[in-house]
Amino acid sequence: MANRAGLQSLFSQKLDRSLFAIYFLGAIVPMGVLGYLVQRFALPAVEGDVYARTLVLGLVAGIGVLSLSAFFALRRISLTAVGRMDADNDRLAAILDASRTLATAAHLHAAAEIVVGCALRLTDADTVLVLRRPEPTKPFELCESAGTGAHELFEAHEDEFAELVQSAVELGTPSAFQTAACGDALVLPMITEEGPPAALVVAVASASQKAQRCFAPEVVDSIATLVGLAAVAIQGAELKDSQRNFFIHATDIMVTALDARVTQHTGGGHFVAEISNRIARELGLDDERLRRLHFSSLLHDIGVLKLSPTQQHNAKQLTRHPVIGHQMLSRIRLWEPLAEIILHHHDHFDGEGRPDAPLGEAIPLESRILHVADTFSCMTHGGDHGSQLTVAGALDELVAGKGIQFDPAVVSAFETLVARGDIRDIG
Repeated sequence: MANRAGLQSLFSQKLDRSLFAIYFLGAIVPMGVLGYLVQRFALPAVEGDVYARTLVLGLVAGIGVLSLSAFFALRRISLTAVGRMDADNDRLAAILDASRTLATAAHLHAAAEIVVGCALRLTDADTVLVLRRPEPTKPFELCESAGTGAHELFEAHEDEFAELVQSAVELGTPSAFQTAACGDALVLPMITEEGPPAALVVAVASASQKAQRCFAPEVVDSIATLVGLAAVAIQGAELKDSQRNFFIHATDIMVTALDARVTQHTGGGHFVAEISNRIARELGLDDERLRRLHFSSLLHDIGVLKLSPTQQHNAKQLTRHPVIGHQMLSRIRLWEPLAEIILHHHDHFDGEGRPDAPLGEAIPLESRILHVADTFSCMTHGGDHGSQLTVAGALDELVAGKGIQFDPAVVSAFETLVARGDIRDIG
Protein backbone atom coordinates (compact mmCIF):
# COMPACT_ATOMS: atom_id res chain seq x y z
CA MET A 1 0.00 0.00 0.00
CA ALA A 2 2.89 2.38 0.78
CA ASN A 3 4.33 1.93 -2.70
CA ARG A 4 0.97 2.54 -4.34
CA ALA A 5 0.48 5.70 -2.23
CA GLY A 6 3.92 6.90 -3.30
CA LEU A 7 3.13 6.30 -6.96
CA GLN A 8 -0.20 8.07 -6.65
CA SER A 9 1.46 11.04 -4.91
CA LEU A 10 4.15 11.22 -7.56
CA PHE A 11 1.51 11.02 -10.29
CA SER A 12 -0.48 13.78 -8.59
CA GLN A 13 2.62 15.98 -8.51
CA LYS A 14 3.19 15.40 -12.21
CA LEU A 15 -0.44 16.22 -12.86
CA ASP A 16 -0.13 19.40 -10.81
CA ARG A 17 2.91 20.45 -12.79
CA SER A 18 1.14 19.74 -16.08
CA LEU A 19 -1.93 21.70 -15.01
CA PHE A 20 0.21 24.59 -13.81
CA ALA A 21 2.09 24.64 -17.12
CA ILE A 22 -1.23 24.86 -18.94
CA TYR A 23 -2.42 27.57 -16.54
CA PHE A 24 0.81 29.50 -16.96
CA LEU A 25 0.73 29.43 -20.76
CA GLY A 26 -3.04 29.84 -21.05
CA ALA A 27 -3.67 32.40 -18.31
CA ILE A 28 -0.65 33.95 -16.64
CA VAL A 29 1.17 34.85 -19.88
CA PRO A 30 -1.97 36.37 -21.44
CA MET A 31 -2.66 38.17 -18.13
CA GLY A 32 0.87 39.64 -18.23
CA VAL A 33 0.32 40.80 -21.79
CA LEU A 34 -3.04 42.26 -20.81
CA GLY A 35 -1.49 44.04 -17.83
CA TYR A 36 1.18 45.52 -20.03
CA LEU A 37 -1.38 46.73 -22.58
CA VAL A 38 -3.57 48.20 -19.84
CA GLN A 39 -0.64 50.01 -18.27
CA ARG A 40 0.73 51.15 -21.63
CA PHE A 41 -2.46 52.28 -23.31
CA ALA A 42 -5.63 52.03 -21.17
CA LEU A 43 -4.50 53.76 -17.97
CA PRO A 44 -2.95 56.80 -19.75
CA ALA A 45 -6.19 57.19 -21.71
CA VAL A 46 -8.24 57.54 -18.50
CA GLU A 47 -5.74 59.64 -16.61
CA GLY A 48 -7.63 61.78 -14.08
CA ASP A 49 -10.89 59.75 -14.36
CA VAL A 50 -10.98 57.81 -11.06
CA TYR A 51 -14.11 55.86 -11.96
CA ALA A 52 -12.77 54.69 -15.31
CA ARG A 53 -9.38 53.86 -13.80
CA THR A 54 -11.03 51.81 -11.05
CA LEU A 55 -13.21 50.02 -13.63
CA VAL A 56 -10.19 49.04 -15.76
CA LEU A 57 -8.18 47.80 -12.79
CA GLY A 58 -11.21 45.92 -11.42
CA LEU A 59 -11.78 44.27 -14.78
CA VAL A 60 -8.16 43.09 -14.95
CA ALA A 61 -8.26 41.84 -11.34
CA GLY A 62 -11.56 40.02 -12.01
CA ILE A 63 -10.11 38.28 -15.02
CA GLY A 64 -7.13 37.20 -12.92
CA VAL A 65 -9.34 35.84 -10.12
CA LEU A 66 -11.55 33.99 -12.61
CA SER A 67 -8.55 32.39 -14.31
CA LEU A 68 -7.11 31.32 -10.94
CA SER A 69 -10.50 29.88 -9.91
CA ALA A 70 -10.68 28.03 -13.21
CA PHE A 71 -7.24 26.54 -12.50
CA PHE A 72 -8.29 25.21 -9.08
CA ALA A 73 -11.57 23.89 -10.50
CA LEU A 74 -9.70 22.12 -13.29
CA ARG A 75 -7.25 20.68 -10.77
CA ARG A 76 -10.04 19.37 -8.56
CA ILE A 77 -11.90 17.79 -11.49
CA SER A 78 -8.70 16.21 -12.81
CA LEU A 79 -7.65 14.77 -9.44
CA THR A 80 -11.17 13.41 -8.87
CA ALA A 81 -11.10 11.74 -12.28
CA VAL A 82 -7.66 10.28 -11.61
CA GLY A 83 -8.84 9.02 -8.21
CA ARG A 84 -11.81 7.26 -9.84
CA MET A 85 -9.55 5.78 -12.49
CA ASP A 86 -7.20 4.54 -9.78
CA ALA A 87 -10.10 2.97 -7.88
CA ASP A 88 -11.36 1.35 -11.09
CA ASN A 89 -7.86 0.00 -11.77
CA ASP A 90 -7.67 -1.39 -8.23
CA ARG A 91 -10.97 -3.19 -8.68
CA LEU A 92 -9.90 -4.50 -12.08
CA ALA A 93 -6.60 -5.74 -10.64
CA ALA A 94 -8.44 -7.49 -7.80
CA ILE A 95 -10.80 -9.23 -10.24
CA LEU A 96 -7.93 -10.27 -12.54
CA ASP A 97 -5.99 -11.67 -9.58
CA ALA A 98 -9.07 -13.58 -8.45
CA SER A 99 -9.69 -14.84 -11.98
CA ARG A 100 -6.17 -16.27 -12.22
CA THR A 101 -6.36 -18.02 -8.86
CA LEU A 102 -9.93 -19.24 -9.41
CA ALA A 103 -8.78 -21.00 -12.58
CA THR A 104 -6.52 -23.21 -10.46
CA ALA A 105 -8.91 -23.79 -7.55
CA ALA A 106 -8.78 -27.51 -6.81
CA HIS A 107 -12.03 -27.77 -4.89
CA LEU A 108 -15.18 -25.90 -3.89
CA HIS A 109 -13.89 -24.42 -0.64
CA ALA A 110 -10.69 -23.18 -2.28
CA ALA A 111 -12.75 -21.31 -4.89
CA ALA A 112 -15.10 -19.90 -2.25
CA GLU A 113 -12.16 -18.73 -0.12
CA ILE A 114 -10.73 -16.81 -3.08
CA VAL A 115 -14.13 -15.21 -3.75
CA VAL A 116 -14.73 -13.95 -0.21
CA GLY A 117 -11.17 -12.60 -0.03
CA CYS A 118 -11.56 -10.69 -3.29
CA ALA A 119 -15.01 -9.39 -2.32
CA LEU A 120 -13.58 -8.05 0.93
CA ARG A 121 -10.80 -6.36 -1.05
CA LEU A 122 -13.31 -4.81 -3.46
CA THR A 123 -15.71 -3.49 -0.85
CA ASP A 124 -13.95 -3.30 2.52
CA ALA A 125 -17.23 -4.65 3.93
CA ASP A 126 -17.69 -5.83 7.52
CA THR A 127 -18.80 -9.34 6.54
CA VAL A 128 -18.59 -11.42 3.36
CA LEU A 129 -20.14 -14.89 3.13
CA VAL A 130 -20.62 -17.56 0.51
CA LEU A 131 -23.69 -19.67 1.19
CA ARG A 132 -24.51 -22.87 -0.68
CA ARG A 133 -27.35 -25.37 -0.59
CA PRO A 134 -25.85 -28.86 -1.04
CA GLU A 135 -29.20 -30.55 -1.73
CA PRO A 136 -32.65 -29.24 -2.76
CA THR A 137 -34.23 -30.41 0.49
CA LYS A 138 -31.61 -28.84 2.74
CA PRO A 139 -31.21 -25.18 3.80
CA PHE A 140 -28.38 -22.94 2.67
CA GLU A 141 -25.15 -23.60 4.55
CA LEU A 142 -22.05 -21.47 5.13
CA CYS A 143 -19.32 -22.42 2.67
CA GLU A 144 -16.71 -19.71 3.39
CA SER A 145 -16.59 -16.39 5.21
CA ALA A 146 -14.35 -13.34 5.62
CA GLY A 147 -14.40 -10.39 7.99
CA THR A 148 -14.10 -10.06 11.74
CA GLY A 149 -16.51 -12.40 13.50
CA ALA A 150 -18.16 -13.44 10.23
CA HIS A 151 -18.53 -17.12 11.18
CA GLU A 152 -19.97 -16.29 14.59
CA LEU A 153 -22.38 -13.78 13.00
CA PHE A 154 -23.68 -16.43 10.63
CA GLU A 155 -24.15 -18.97 13.42
CA ALA A 156 -26.12 -16.42 15.46
CA HIS A 157 -28.40 -15.47 12.53
CA GLU A 158 -28.29 -18.55 10.31
CA ASP A 159 -32.01 -18.61 9.53
CA GLU A 160 -32.10 -14.93 8.55
CA PHE A 161 -29.13 -15.29 6.20
CA ALA A 162 -30.68 -18.40 4.65
CA GLU A 163 -33.93 -16.53 3.98
CA LEU A 164 -32.08 -13.60 2.36
CA VAL A 165 -30.19 -15.92 0.06
CA GLN A 166 -33.29 -17.93 -0.79
CA SER A 167 -35.12 -14.73 -1.78
CA ALA A 168 -32.23 -13.52 -3.96
CA VAL A 169 -31.82 -16.92 -5.64
CA GLU A 170 -35.53 -17.02 -6.47
CA LEU A 171 -35.29 -13.53 -8.01
CA GLY A 172 -32.10 -14.46 -9.85
CA THR A 173 -30.66 -10.93 -9.57
CA PRO A 174 -28.52 -9.01 -7.04
CA SER A 175 -30.79 -7.92 -4.20
CA ALA A 176 -30.30 -5.40 -1.38
CA PHE A 177 -31.75 -6.01 2.10
CA GLN A 178 -31.82 -4.32 5.48
CA THR A 179 -31.37 -6.85 8.26
CA ALA A 180 -31.31 -6.96 12.01
CA ALA A 181 -28.30 -9.27 11.87
CA CYS A 182 -25.80 -7.22 9.92
CA GLY A 183 -27.37 -3.96 8.73
CA ASP A 184 -27.33 -3.44 4.96
CA ALA A 185 -26.71 -6.58 2.93
CA LEU A 186 -26.24 -7.19 -0.78
CA VAL A 187 -26.93 -10.75 -1.96
CA LEU A 188 -25.67 -11.86 -5.39
CA PRO A 189 -26.80 -15.30 -6.62
CA MET A 190 -24.22 -17.52 -8.32
CA ILE A 191 -26.05 -18.80 -11.38
CA THR A 192 -24.82 -22.07 -12.89
CA GLU A 193 -26.30 -24.38 -15.51
CA GLU A 194 -26.16 -27.27 -13.12
CA GLY A 195 -25.16 -27.89 -9.55
CA PRO A 196 -26.56 -26.63 -6.24
CA PRO A 197 -27.39 -22.91 -5.93
CA ALA A 198 -25.05 -20.56 -4.08
CA ALA A 199 -24.81 -16.84 -3.34
CA LEU A 200 -22.38 -14.20 -2.15
CA VAL A 201 -23.50 -12.02 0.76
CA VAL A 202 -21.78 -8.65 1.36
CA ALA A 203 -22.88 -6.95 4.58
CA VAL A 204 -22.00 -3.66 6.28
CA ALA A 205 -23.42 -1.59 9.15
CA SER A 206 -26.37 0.58 8.04
CA ALA A 207 -26.25 4.38 7.70
CA SER A 208 -22.46 4.51 7.47
CA GLN A 209 -20.14 6.03 4.90
CA LYS A 210 -18.72 2.54 4.37
CA ALA A 211 -22.18 1.36 3.29
CA GLN A 212 -22.33 4.11 0.66
CA ARG A 213 -18.90 3.10 -0.66
CA CYS A 214 -19.63 -0.63 -0.58
CA PHE A 215 -22.86 -0.37 -2.52
CA ALA A 216 -21.86 2.30 -5.05
CA PRO A 217 -22.95 1.23 -8.57
CA GLU A 218 -19.39 0.74 -9.84
CA VAL A 219 -18.54 -1.46 -6.83
CA VAL A 220 -21.69 -3.53 -7.25
CA ASP A 221 -20.81 -4.05 -10.92
CA SER A 222 -17.35 -5.28 -9.88
CA ILE A 223 -18.80 -7.70 -7.35
CA ALA A 224 -21.29 -8.95 -9.96
CA THR A 225 -18.37 -9.66 -12.32
CA LEU A 226 -16.59 -11.52 -9.52
CA VAL A 227 -19.70 -13.58 -8.80
CA GLY A 228 -19.96 -14.54 -12.47
CA LEU A 229 -16.35 -15.77 -12.43
CA ALA A 230 -16.97 -17.52 -9.11
CA ALA A 231 -19.99 -19.42 -10.43
CA VAL A 232 -17.92 -20.84 -13.30
CA ALA A 233 -14.97 -21.61 -10.99
CA ILE A 234 -17.11 -23.37 -8.38
CA GLN A 235 -18.79 -25.47 -11.04
CA GLY A 236 -15.34 -26.32 -12.44
CA ALA A 237 -14.01 -27.17 -8.97
CA GLU A 238 -16.95 -29.50 -8.37
CA LEU A 239 -16.29 -31.15 -11.72
CA LYS A 240 -12.63 -31.65 -10.78
CA ASP A 241 -13.72 -33.11 -7.46
CA SER A 242 -16.07 -35.51 -9.27
CA GLN A 243 -13.24 -36.51 -11.59
CA ARG A 244 -10.93 -37.17 -8.66
CA ASN A 245 -13.64 -39.20 -6.98
CA PHE A 246 -14.19 -41.23 -10.15
CA PHE A 247 -10.44 -41.63 -10.65
CA ILE A 248 -9.88 -42.98 -7.13
CA HIS A 249 -12.84 -45.37 -7.14
CA ALA A 250 -12.23 -46.57 -10.69
CA THR A 251 -8.60 -47.25 -9.79
CA ASP A 252 -9.75 -49.20 -6.74
CA ILE A 253 -12.07 -51.27 -8.94
CA MET A 254 -9.20 -52.00 -11.33
CA VAL A 255 -6.89 -53.05 -8.49
CA THR A 256 -9.62 -55.30 -7.04
CA ALA A 257 -10.13 -56.90 -10.45
CA LEU A 258 -6.37 -57.43 -10.78
CA ASP A 259 -6.14 -59.03 -7.34
CA ALA A 260 -9.03 -61.35 -8.22
CA ARG A 261 -7.57 -62.32 -11.59
CA VAL A 262 -3.91 -62.69 -10.60
CA THR A 263 -3.62 -64.72 -7.40
CA GLN A 264 0.04 -63.92 -6.68
CA HIS A 265 -0.72 -60.21 -7.04
CA THR A 266 -3.19 -59.96 -4.13
CA GLY A 267 -2.32 -56.87 -2.12
CA GLY A 268 0.83 -56.37 -4.17
CA GLY A 269 -0.21 -53.05 -5.68
CA HIS A 270 -0.74 -51.42 -2.28
CA PHE A 271 2.57 -52.79 -0.95
CA VAL A 272 4.48 -51.54 -3.99
CA ALA A 273 2.73 -48.16 -3.71
CA GLU A 274 3.83 -47.81 -0.09
CA ILE A 275 7.47 -48.68 -0.87
CA SER A 276 7.47 -46.35 -3.90
CA ASN A 277 6.04 -43.52 -1.82
CA ARG A 278 8.76 -43.82 0.81
CA ILE A 279 11.55 -43.92 -1.78
CA ALA A 280 10.06 -40.96 -3.65
CA ARG A 281 9.78 -38.87 -0.49
CA GLU A 282 13.39 -39.69 0.33
CA LEU A 283 14.32 -38.40 -3.13
CA GLY A 284 12.25 -35.22 -2.64
CA LEU A 285 9.52 -35.63 -5.27
CA ASP A 286 6.73 -33.03 -5.11
CA ASP A 287 3.11 -33.81 -4.25
CA GLU A 288 1.89 -34.07 -7.85
CA ARG A 289 4.62 -36.54 -8.80
CA LEU A 290 3.94 -38.50 -5.60
CA ARG A 291 0.28 -38.73 -6.58
CA ARG A 292 1.10 -40.00 -10.09
CA LEU A 293 3.58 -42.51 -8.69
CA HIS A 294 1.06 -43.78 -6.14
CA PHE A 295 -1.60 -44.57 -8.72
CA SER A 296 0.98 -45.91 -11.18
CA SER A 297 2.17 -48.29 -8.46
CA LEU A 298 -1.36 -49.50 -7.81
CA LEU A 299 -1.92 -50.16 -11.52
CA HIS A 300 1.60 -51.17 -12.57
CA ASP A 301 0.53 -54.75 -13.43
CA ILE A 302 -2.80 -53.80 -15.04
CA GLY A 303 -1.63 -55.23 -18.38
CA VAL A 304 -1.74 -58.73 -16.84
CA LEU A 305 -5.55 -58.53 -17.00
CA LYS A 306 -5.34 -59.01 -20.77
CA LEU A 307 -3.19 -62.14 -20.44
CA SER A 308 -4.80 -65.56 -20.11
CA PRO A 309 -3.87 -67.72 -17.08
CA THR A 310 -1.56 -69.73 -19.33
CA GLN A 311 0.19 -66.60 -20.61
CA GLN A 312 0.58 -65.31 -17.04
CA HIS A 313 2.81 -68.30 -16.28
CA ASN A 314 4.81 -67.87 -19.49
CA ALA A 315 7.82 -65.66 -18.74
CA LYS A 316 8.09 -64.39 -22.31
CA GLN A 317 4.39 -63.50 -22.51
CA LEU A 318 4.43 -61.93 -19.05
CA THR A 319 7.15 -59.45 -20.06
CA ARG A 320 4.57 -57.87 -22.40
CA HIS A 321 2.38 -56.59 -19.58
CA PRO A 322 4.01 -53.09 -19.27
CA VAL A 323 3.36 -52.45 -22.97
CA ILE A 324 -0.18 -53.78 -22.70
CA GLY A 325 -0.80 -51.68 -19.58
CA HIS A 326 0.48 -48.60 -21.41
CA GLN A 327 -1.88 -49.28 -24.30
CA MET A 328 -4.83 -49.70 -21.93
CA LEU A 329 -4.26 -46.52 -19.89
CA SER A 330 -2.97 -44.15 -22.57
CA ARG A 331 -6.40 -44.16 -24.22
CA ILE A 332 -8.11 -42.84 -21.07
CA ARG A 333 -7.45 -39.18 -20.31
CA LEU A 334 -7.59 -39.53 -16.52
CA TRP A 335 -5.03 -42.34 -16.54
CA GLU A 336 -2.92 -41.09 -19.44
CA PRO A 337 -0.22 -39.50 -17.19
CA LEU A 338 0.31 -42.92 -15.58
CA ALA A 339 0.74 -44.82 -18.84
CA GLU A 340 4.33 -43.70 -19.52
CA ILE A 341 5.45 -44.62 -15.98
CA ILE A 342 3.93 -48.08 -16.30
CA LEU A 343 5.45 -48.63 -19.76
CA HIS A 344 9.01 -48.24 -18.40
CA HIS A 345 8.68 -49.76 -14.93
CA HIS A 346 10.70 -52.91 -15.90
CA ASP A 347 13.30 -51.16 -18.09
CA HIS A 348 16.88 -51.75 -16.99
CA PHE A 349 19.03 -48.77 -16.14
CA ASP A 350 21.78 -49.96 -18.52
CA GLY A 351 19.33 -50.31 -21.41
CA GLU A 352 19.26 -54.11 -21.49
CA GLY A 353 15.94 -55.93 -21.63
CA ARG A 354 13.06 -54.50 -23.63
CA PRO A 355 13.94 -53.59 -27.23
CA ASP A 356 14.20 -49.85 -27.92
CA ALA A 357 14.03 -49.15 -24.18
CA PRO A 358 15.48 -45.81 -22.98
CA LEU A 359 18.79 -45.73 -21.13
CA GLY A 360 19.66 -44.44 -17.67
CA GLU A 361 18.06 -41.15 -16.69
CA ALA A 362 16.07 -41.12 -19.93
CA ILE A 363 13.80 -43.58 -18.11
CA PRO A 364 11.20 -41.59 -16.10
CA LEU A 365 12.31 -41.30 -12.46
CA GLU A 366 8.92 -42.59 -11.29
CA SER A 367 9.48 -45.72 -13.40
CA ARG A 368 12.94 -46.24 -11.89
CA ILE A 369 11.47 -45.95 -8.39
CA LEU A 370 8.65 -48.31 -9.25
CA HIS A 371 11.13 -50.82 -10.68
CA VAL A 372 13.02 -51.03 -7.37
CA ALA A 373 9.83 -51.15 -5.28
CA ASP A 374 8.23 -53.83 -7.49
CA THR A 375 11.36 -55.99 -7.52
CA PHE A 376 11.67 -55.70 -3.73
CA SER A 377 8.03 -56.69 -3.36
CA CYS A 378 8.49 -59.76 -5.56
CA MET A 379 11.66 -60.83 -3.73
CA THR A 380 10.20 -60.44 -0.22
CA HIS A 381 6.67 -61.66 -0.96
CA GLY A 382 7.38 -64.51 -3.34
CA GLY A 383 5.57 -64.25 -6.67
CA ASP A 384 7.44 -64.58 -9.93
CA HIS A 385 10.89 -64.18 -8.37
CA GLY A 386 10.64 -67.50 -6.59
CA SER A 387 11.22 -68.08 -2.91
CA GLN A 388 10.76 -65.33 -0.38
CA LEU A 389 13.82 -63.32 0.77
CA THR A 390 14.41 -61.29 3.90
CA VAL A 391 14.68 -57.52 3.70
CA ALA A 392 18.47 -57.80 4.05
CA GLY A 393 18.67 -60.45 1.33
CA ALA A 394 16.52 -58.43 -1.04
CA LEU A 395 18.62 -55.33 -0.34
CA ASP A 396 21.79 -57.25 -1.26
CA GLU A 397 20.19 -58.18 -4.60
CA LEU A 398 19.20 -54.59 -5.29
CA VAL A 399 22.67 -53.29 -4.42
CA ALA A 400 24.21 -55.88 -6.72
CA GLY A 401 22.03 -54.54 -9.54
CA LYS A 402 23.10 -50.88 -9.04
CA GLY A 403 23.85 -49.24 -12.36
CA ILE A 404 22.87 -52.41 -14.24
CA GLN A 405 19.22 -53.14 -13.62
CA PHE A 406 18.47 -50.34 -11.16
CA ASP A 407 19.13 -46.61 -10.84
CA PRO A 408 21.97 -46.22 -8.29
CA ALA A 409 20.37 -43.11 -6.75
CA VAL A 410 17.08 -44.93 -6.18
CA VAL A 411 18.81 -47.94 -4.63
CA SER A 412 20.86 -45.62 -2.39
CA ALA A 413 17.65 -43.96 -1.19
CA PHE A 414 16.21 -47.41 -0.50
CA GLU A 415 19.36 -48.35 1.46
CA THR A 416 18.89 -45.24 3.60
CA LEU A 417 15.29 -46.24 4.35
CA VAL A 418 16.36 -49.76 5.36
CA ALA A 419 19.17 -48.40 7.55
CA ARG A 420 16.66 -46.14 9.33
CA GLY A 421 14.24 -49.03 9.83
CA ASP A 422 11.55 -47.44 7.63
CA ILE A 423 11.15 -50.57 5.51
CA ARG A 424 11.20 -53.20 8.21
CA ASP A 425 7.69 -52.32 9.47
CA ILE A 426 5.98 -52.60 6.04
CA GLY A 427 4.08 -55.64 4.86
